[in-house]
Amino acid sequence: MDVLLTAAAAWLIAQLIKLFYYRRENGWLNLAVMTTSGGMPSSHAALVTAATVRVALAEGVFSPLFGVSAVFALVVMYDATGVRHSVGEQAKTLNKIQEELKALIALDTDMIKEVLGHTGFQVLIGFLIGLMTGILSIWVPLP
Repeated sequence: MDVLLTAAAAWLIAQLIKLFYYRRENGWLNLAVMTTSGGMPSSHAALVTAATVRVALAEGVFSPLFGVSAVFALVVMYDATGVRHSVGEQAKTLNKIQEELKALIALDTDMIKEVLGHTGFQVLIGFLIGLMTGILSIWVPLP
């Protein structure tokens, strides 16, 4: 239960930071940011890092569970900066093409969501949030 609660806490912290970061950048509070993927910081990175750190503290870094957690965390963070980020960039290009085509012919299509992945910096900040949350969780009494 400690691992789950620690991961959830890191996710919530990252999502709250994302909410206020959006407000600072755009001038208004958009609660929908709490349910979207992408953006600053990476809540995915925060969640998997916090879980991995908590497993390391509970089971040790030589346990099979830590190995699985670490590999899973690396895959999630790689995916966020690699595949999902690339898909977001492709969506921007496709939306631009779609807008240009709408000027020429009648198209009844919706725009594609563009912010899907993360930059390396966004993942790094998420990683640091998860690391701090995981470490601090050993001093917080959990049910």
